[in-house]
Amino acid sequence: MSLADELVKASATLASGRLTTEAGVQTAVIRPILRSLGWDDTDPQQWQVEYQVGSGRVDEALFGPLGGPLVFIEAKKQGNLSVRAEDQLFGYAAHKGVPILVLTDGDTWDLYLSMAAGEPTERRFAHHTLTESNNLGVVAGDLAEFLGRSAVAAGDAHDAASERLKQVKDRETGKSGLASAWAALLTEPDGLLRDMLIEKVEEDVGARPEPRDAEEFLRRQVGPVAATVGVHTSVTHPIAAVSSPDQVPPWPTAGQDSAVAAGRIVGVVVRGNRHQVGSGRATMALLAGVLQRQNPEFLERYRDEAAPGAHKRPPAVRDDALNDRLKDQIREKRYRQVDGSSEWWIYVNLKTNAQAERMRMMAKVAGLSWGTDEGVRLMYGVAG
Repeated sequence: MSLADELVKASATLASGRLTTEAGVQTAVIRPILRSLGWDDTDPQQWQVEYQVGSGRVDEALFGPLGGPLVFIEAKKQGNLSVRAEDQLFGYAAHKGVPILVLTDGDTWDLYLSMAAGEPTERRFAHHTLTESNNLGVVAGDLAEFLGRSAVAAGDAHDAASERLKQVKDRETGKSGLASAWAALLTEPDGLLRDMLIEKVEEDVGARPEPRDAEEFLRRQVGPVAATVGVHTSVTHPIAAVSSPDQVPPWPTAGQDSAVAAGRIVGVVVRGNRHQVGSGRATMALLAGVLQRQNPEFLERYRDEAAPGAHKRPPAVRDDALNDRLKDQIREKRYRQVDGSSEWWIYVNLKTNAQAERMRMMAKVAGLSWGTDEGVRLMYGVAG
C-alpha cells in the first residue's frame, strides 16, 4: 500500500476510536506507515523494536547504513502525548546521539532535531495530526522527506530537517515582531498607510478625511492593538503591560495582574497543540470538536455530566433531538455548532467564568488534566 493510502486508512482507523492501547496504535498505524516509507521490520539492520538505550527501551529504532541508529520513535496510546513523553524521548537520544526523533500517538506526529539548540519544543520542525489534516498529501510529503528510508540513509533527511527547523524559527521570529512593528507604524503613521486609509474612507463614504485626522485616528489604535497582543508602548497614553495569551496561566488568580484577571478566553492548548480562535464561544466549540474526534462518545458523556437534568438548555444536543425551543436558541446564537461535528451543538451563552468551568468539565469527561499543556489549558487576552 502506498504512503498516501496508508495515511488515509490510518486516519479513518484513528477516528473510529477503536485503538485503545499503545500496542494497537503501533500495530495498526505506526508500523504500517514506516513500512510504506521503505523500512523493513524483518531486517534488524534497518529496524529494531524495543531497542535498549541505557536502562530503558525506545519503541522503534531505525538504522543507517553504517549500523548506528538515526531515528528514534516513541509511541504512545492515542491521546496520551505529554511533556513527560517528550522528555523521555530526548533522554533516549542523549545516550546515542540520534539526530531525528519522533513522538507520536499514531494521530499526532511531532518530529524533532535532537541536537539543535533550545528546549525540546524549540527543536520541533514538523507537527501533523492525521485526523485534523485537510491535506494528507502534505503529511505524506513531510514523512517521506524526513523519515523515508532512502532520505535518512543518505543524510538528506537530516539536512532537510535542519533547513525546516530554521524556517520554523525564522517564521516565529517574524511573527513575534509583527505586533511591535504595527504599533510603531500606528504611533508615527507612515505616509502610505495614511493615504491608503484616506482613499478607502473616500471610496466607502464619499468624503475625504483630512490627513491630520487620519493620522490621529491611526495613533489612537495603538492602545487597542497593544492591549490585544501585549505590546509595550511609549506613546502619550501608555497602557499597562500585559502577558500575551500564550503566557497567561490557566486561570487568573487574585494575585495576577488585574488586566489579565479581567481578560477573555481567546484559545486553548490541548495536549501541547495551541488553538487560538479569539473568543470563549469559539474556543468551546473548538475544544468540543477536538475531544469528540478523539472519542466519538465524548459529547454524549459531556451532555449527561456537565449539567444533569438540564432540559431547557442542555449543555450539548444533537440535531435529531432539537425541539422548537432549542431551534429558537440556536437562531439566537445561544448554541454553537461543534467544530467538525455538524450534528452536535453546545450551549455557549455563558460568561467567561462559566465558559471556563464548562471547558474544565470537558477536560474531566475526556480524562485530561486541567490547566496543563499536556492536558487542557485556556489562553486569555485582555477584554476589549
